[in-house]
Amino acid sequence: MRAPLEAPAEPRPQDVATLAAMISAIEQQTFEEDTLAHLRKTWSLSAAVPVIGITGTGGAGKSSVTDELLNRFTQYFPEHKVAVVAVDPTRRRTGGALLGDRIRMNTLRHPNLFMRSIATRRQHLAPSA
Repeated sequence: MRAPLEAPAEPRPQDVATLAAMISAIEQQTFEEDTLAHLRKTWSLSAAVPVIGITGTGGAGKSSVTDELLNRFTQYFPEHKVAVVAVDPTRRRTGGALLGDRIRMNTLRHPNLFMRSIATRRQHLAPSA
C-alpha cells in the first residue's frame, strides 16, 4: 500500500507532478473532509482568475473548440499558464468516456498548459465544485 500523500502548504503551479498527484488523491477520496475544507480555503483562487466551462453533447466539437481557444491563448498571452480540467462523463452502455478525442488537441504540447482528464466512472456521482 502506498504512503498517504501529504498536501503541500500552498499550491505550486510549476510543480505539475504534485498537482497531478493532488487531483488523483482527491479523486480517490484520500483526504478527510476537514483536510479538504482546509485545502479549499488555503488554495482558493483569487477572483482575478477566470474559469470557463465548455459543455455539449458527444460530437458537438468541445475538444476542437477547446484546442482552438488554447491555441489562441498561448499565441496572444504567452506569459500566462492555463490548466484544463476535463470531466469526462462515462457512457452508460459502454463505460467509456465521451471526450476520448481530446488526443487530437495538439496545443496541449505547449509548456504553459496543463491538462487533466477526470472520468466520472459512476453515473450517479458528479465531481464537486
